[in-house]
Amino acid sequence: MSDPLAESSVPGETKQSFIPVDLVVEQQPVTFWSRLRTFVLVSVIACTIWLFAEGESLGQETGLTRVFFVGEPGRLITETDGGWDNRATVTFKGSRRALQRAQRLLDAGISLKPGLDEGVNASGGVHSVQLLDTLRRHAALSQTGVSIESVSPSSVNILNTVLREVPVPVRPELNDLVLIGDVQVTPEEVTLVVPDATPEPEGGWEVAARPTPKQLRELPVSGDVTLTDVPLVMPNSLGSVRGASLSRARVLLRFQVASAQRTASLDAGVRVLADADATERFRITISPEQQSLPVRVSGSRDLVDRFDSGEYKLVAALSLSSEELEGGVVSKPVRFMLLDGGALRPVPDAVTIAGEPPIVSASATERSAP
Repeated sequence: MSDPLAESSVPGETKQSFIPVDLVVEQQPVTFWSRLRTFVLVSVIACTIWLFAEGESLGQETGLTRVFFVGEPGRLITETDGGWDNRATVTFKGSRRALQRAQRLLDAGISLKPGLDEGVNASGGVHSVQLLDTLRRHAALSQTGVSIESVSPSSVNILNTVLREVPVPVRPELNDLVLIGDVQVTPEEVTLVVPDATPEPEGGWEVAARPTPKQLRELPVSGDVTLTDVPLVMPNSLGSVRGASLSRARVLLRFQVASAQRTASLDAGVRVLADADATERFRITISPEQQSLPVRVSGSRDLVDRFDSGEYKLVAALSLSSEELEGGVVSKPVRFMLLDGGALRPVPDAVTIAGEPPIVSASATERSAP
């Protein structure tokens, strides 16, 4: 009888035979090293599970932090009121990992922004901030996964100063220069930031652009000038106002100098300076050719113009003592001085007198007794 599995039921196909095969699996012997590998693997898994469980176990910590109230530059100044030093003690609960994250955040300090953090008022004036409620709602602290249990101090006061911006013109200060045309200022206006409660003076504020002494010393005698980085000066009335500031510190000035310096030829009259006893005792005579001395002076145009106009007079002062006059003839250098309104004073440093002081001779004779 034929095996039905060995024959094809489809006509024309080749007959195939199936030979049964017994499968034999060879079992490897359990060695010491395989047992060690299994032990190590199980131990690692167990430690990982233990560490994860330990990290998620609940705990409580108390840490010290500093809380800063940060205003908005140019808009709001926020400072603590009442002498608080910004330190706070915070008690918080959570998993070990959450406690570590929160502690790192507290160590770095907490910044609170009025109007952005809940419980921190952004309007002007004094406001009370409940630190416990505010820190519980603080976004960064909430993300650590801890719960804030207590905060000391529980509340603090803050003082908000609201600022406003005022466009003000820039006024160049070039008082000692004679200019051709106007001064070009870039920019012509700057923004002045002042506390909102600061009263504005009649006519408004203005800011001065005042070149430094070095910039003035380096000016050419005449011609076109461009000064960069000219410092701006805050209005005097705002010098001590907290929060007052300028949107920029320097501007650019362009101008044409007619002549910053000039030279003039003058005559300086000789004047004898002696005490009252000497003038009573001696008759002092100076030869006519030495009673007026030609002098060349140079300096700022404004000062030299005052000499030319006669507003200022240059005097050659010859100081004589009684002891010098007793010799009969005295020759010594004069000292140039400024005669202003009948009073003698030193010549300004801005004026230079060419050459060495000339020597003037004076003769003295004793007056006859009455």
